[in-house]
Amino acid sequence: MKISVAATLAVLVILALALLFLGGPDREFTTSSNEAYELYETGVAQLYAVQRQRAFESFSAATGIDPNFAMAWAMLGNSQQLVANDDVEHSASIADSLARLLPNDLERAKVQLVVSGLLRDTYDADSLMSYILTEQPHNLLANIAKANMLFYKREDGAAEAFNHVLEIEPNHAGAYNMLGYLEATYGNYESALENLRKYAFMAPDLANPHDSLGEVLSWMGRYDEAEHEFLTALKLQPDFHYSLVNLGEVYMHRGQLAKGLKILEGVREQVSGTHLERRIDESLIRAYYSFDLFEESLAAIDTYVERNPDTTGTHYYRAIAAFMREDESACRDHLAEFRAKLLEGSNYDNPHVLKHLSRMEHQFAAITAWTRNENEVAIREWDAVLDLMDNPAPHEIWRTLWRQGEAYLTLGHTDDAMQCAIKILEVNPRLIRPLLLLARAALASGESAIALKAIERLKTIMPKADADLPAQQTYRQLLAEIATPAAS
Repeated sequence: MKISVAATLAVLVILALALLFLGGPDREFTTSSNEAYELYETGVAQLYAVQRQRAFESFSAATGIDPNFAMAWAMLGNSQQLVANDDVEHSASIADSLARLLPNDLERAKVQLVVSGLLRDTYDADSLMSYILTEQPHNLLANIAKANMLFYKREDGAAEAFNHVLEIEPNHAGAYNMLGYLEATYGNYESALENLRKYAFMAPDLANPHDSLGEVLSWMGRYDEAEHEFLTALKLQPDFHYSLVNLGEVYMHRGQLAKGLKILEGVREQVSGTHLERRIDESLIRAYYSFDLFEESLAAIDTYVERNPDTTGTHYYRAIAAFMREDESACRDHLAEFRAKLLEGSNYDNPHVLKHLSRMEHQFAAITAWTRNENEVAIREWDAVLDLMDNPAPHEIWRTLWRQGEAYLTLGHTDDAMQCAIKILEVNPRLIRPLLLLARAALASGESAIALKAIERLKTIMPKADADLPAQQTYRQLLAEIATPAAS
């Protein structure tokens, strides 16, 4: 009897130690400290509420209390990535090393799933995610990973996956953000705004929800509202560079290039060497080209190339610049360099890479054909570009449709030109070049009511645009053309 009691006591002691060091029935992850686990859970809740800095502080404290807490290190790396901390790789490496020592396969897989998003080419995230969901179909971490994967691959089921995340964790503010962008990719802009307003309600102190709202409003042409959201974001976080860039782009779309340029050049110094600097240069290239400011566009290409001497995009822009300078030999060389750079480090039979390459080549062919006044070729090439896009959002294809519409109008295909313009303006009724295209095509086809409607809208836009914008001359010609029959 004494031996049995002693054995029972020994088992209880071992069980108590196991619960302390390996986690109890309420613990998903191993730690030697209740306090560390409470801090970890607090950090997770803060992360899901998009309180990134607070989450970073909670995970830091958790790893300080228990340096062997693998998942706390993984989530620390995740939060560091979100607050632009340089120690991401260090934290992820520690988490990876500790995860390898974990005896529980499921716990190890969860830590490694987080690590896979921080250290490139370490683990097959899809396999880890599938394993976790097989064992625990409602695991929040794996369901978030699944929803994000479906979103970035633009695959069906992403909306359902994010809604499932919200069923598991109704306070996951980031899911509303992603649902907002997802609805926008489907062209459901009002639904996008509804989700993003929920995001803003759940995270009232953050700049990002207002930036997201501003982006969607901008795509819809609701520029005054977009401007308000970007300024609200900057009031909450003055160094939120994304909103500064977005605000500058709003002014560019309005034809206020000088005002937009002032903002973009101002923020450039603050984001030097980052992807945002490249985005600024690319935005300037597109804006100048869209408004027929070809010398300015060429200068912006030269600036981009100087700042980014060996990116894939650089070789493409070099080819465009060479074409604009009528250097056919250099143009061919740069296109070959672009192709080689794009395929560098990739399997030559990778369908996604090859599809992207084909789309960019057709785009280049369309631009050059239109410049040479080979408009039938340009129309076919723009069709090929559209066919090669992977489920593009309506706001992502307006430049392609506008350029194709211009080619149609030059050939006298006024109905086709109007249809291109109408598709664009159904999403954003305040884009200057598509409005001018619609008015010109409508007048040419005798659809004076449609032309007048477009011109009335331009009357509210063009007085605010830069006086020296080339589009102003087209606008004045339209006004004169409309006025002439009345005078006679």
